[in-house]
Amino acid sequence: MLARPIIRAFGIVHLLMAAFGLLLCGETAFHFPQRNPWSPAQPYLAQVFWTMTTINFLFLLTLVVCGLWCLRTDRRGLRLCNLLFTLEILYWAVPPVLALYLGLALKQHAWAVGLSRSIGGAAGIGNMGLSPQILTAYPVFALIVLNVVYHRLRPAQPEP
Repeated sequence: MLARPIIRAFGIVHLLMAAFGLLLCGETAFHFPQRNPWSPAQPYLAQVFWTMTTINFLFLLTLVVCGLWCLRTDRRGLRLCNLLFTLEILYWAVPPVLALYLGLALKQHAWAVGLSRSIGGAAGIGNMGLSPQILTAYPVFALIVLNVVYHRLRPAQPEP
């Protein structure tokens, strides 16, 4: 049956995506302080950037764990992948909505407009770690394929 090799292949791709994402995350984090991160138009850019970079880093570390568990064809890998990829998809959907809400609904408050512009400014540079996954739609693709393949993989013993 091809289920185990497919799951292991995804484990390898998870590890490659995590390695490339961590490299991009580190590169961006290294070069960000060299820029002048403060401007009156985006007063919270540095805070938003470091928050996004930290979230990316945590997602990528979780992807490493997912990859290792997928290499072992452990069902915990599927559960963690489901959680991780769902959170990544939500993570990519929420900041633009939040920035739009802050910029439009609370436009009378200077802090909200500044935060909205900061979120918009940091969205590209703060999310470099996840950019390979998002550009290839990997979370959606992996979520679907792994669930189908794991469903066809019958457990040899009952799950704990």
